[in-house]
Formats: sequence, C-alpha cells, structure tokens
Amino acid sequence: MVGDESAGTTVRLFEDLRCPFCEEFETQGAGTELNKLTQKGSVQVHYTLASFRDLQAGR
Repeated sequence: MVGDESAGTTVRLFEDLRCPFCEEFETQGAGTELNKLTQKGSVQVHYTLASFRDLQAGR
C-alpha cells in the first residue's frame, strides 16, 4: 500500500516486476500521473505483485 489512507480514491494494481507491459505502464503510461496523485495525497495505491510471466511460460 502506498499513499495516504484517507485519500478519496484507491487504485488496485496487479503487476509482475518482469512484465514489459507493466514496466511500460509505470514508466511511460499512467504510472507517472498516478505517482503524482499519490504524492499529492489524493490517491492511495494497493499493489499486488504476481508472476504473470510464469503462467505464460507453460503454454
């Protein structure tokens, strides 16, 4: 969990640290704006880290 507990908006993100799409979201997509809103205290982010890549490897 990141951000102020009293923030009016909560965002739940499911990310794999090895996923190139998750990386793109964080560095070039909405992740940058989400970070700004979190630092301002208007958004709280709940991160759930998962292994999406492991699930795709078996296919």
